[in-house]
Amino acid sequence: MSSANRFSIILVAATLLVTTGTAHAQLRFRLTPITNSDVREFEIAGLNDKGEIVGYIGSFGGRAYLWKNGTYVDLAPRIDPHVLYTETRGINNRSFIVGIRGNSDYFWRGFLLPPQGQRIDIVLPTDRPVFIGGVNNRNQVIGMTDEGRPFVWRDGLTKWLSEVPGTNAFSYTNNINNLGTIVGTSGPVEAYRAVIWKGSTVTDLGVLSGDNRSEGRDINDSDQVVGSSISPESLHRAFLWSDGQLTELPSLHGPAGGSTAHGINNWGAAIGASYAADNRDFRATLWINGQALDLSSLVAKADPLQPYVTFEQTYYINNRGQIVAAGRDSREPNVGKPYLLTPTY
Repeated sequence: MSSANRFSIILVAATLLVTTGTAHAQLRFRLTPITNSDVREFEIAGLNDKGEIVGYIGSFGGRAYLWKNGTYVDLAPRIDPHVLYTETRGINNRSFIVGIRGNSDYFWRGFLLPPQGQRIDIVLPTDRPVFIGGVNNRNQVIGMTDEGRPFVWRDGLTKWLSEVPGTNAFSYTNNINNLGTIVGTSGPVEAYRAVIWKGSTVTDLGVLSGDNRSEGRDINDSDQVVGSSISPESLHRAFLWSDGQLTELPSLHGPAGGSTAHGINNWGAAIGASYAADNRDFRATLWINGQALDLSSLVAKADPLQPYVTFEQTYYINNRGQIVAAGRDSREPNVGKPYLLTPTY
């Protein structure tokens, strides 16, 4: 099959995913475990439209890897064989990878790793440890310093981002779309806000009724944002921000339940999790046209893992509709594992 035909099929499937009610009944996923026989403790840090996944082994201060076509690639030797820790923080559709590297003093330094060739160091005007948030297809890299100062970097040039003012204010960046709009969180500790940075302007996205804080998690190329609005009692409610309007995304547990949104693709499909008001019964959630769907119910019956695996959390969604989610196999219930879910019709 030609690449043009493959793209047409993906386009039709993605259009069905967000435009028709009958697609909800038809939509099913096949599962691919993201496993490493040698290591159980690993983190997921990014997914691109090729289905390539990056992450790191270890909960903090780990070893960077690339997961591609079912195979793990150890990236640490390419990133820097002389440091103790390497972590990936994102991958774009050109397979450029961003992350951090460092030693036991945790003086993190940022990097951009091309598919081939040497590491490119992300050097800021101030010599401070950095935390990288992500990268877009133009190789614009976002992050913040250890002092909470957000920035965007490209080709050796750094632009510092404005912040929402306030006492004990902080900022962090979470993602950047291909137009250069950045989503994150900024403001004082007791009243921080989901924000977008566009050009030289920072925009406060607000909160849902009754809440006092919010977090911005992901943004697509239409500048649609998903995140969480948080009550004084710390109940999270997932939201979609689009064209200046903040809309609650419903929880699978109803109005009394909580929810968090973590990702959105260019077709407007959003992912996250729903949970009961007592912080129990987490269910991985897919929102299509504002309707909440239980991801565990969407596994294809023909998939051999369908009788056993249920999903509690989601991490990423790409423009092919692939989702990375955390699940549990009933045959090994005490072990959580990540899976790649690929749409099938």
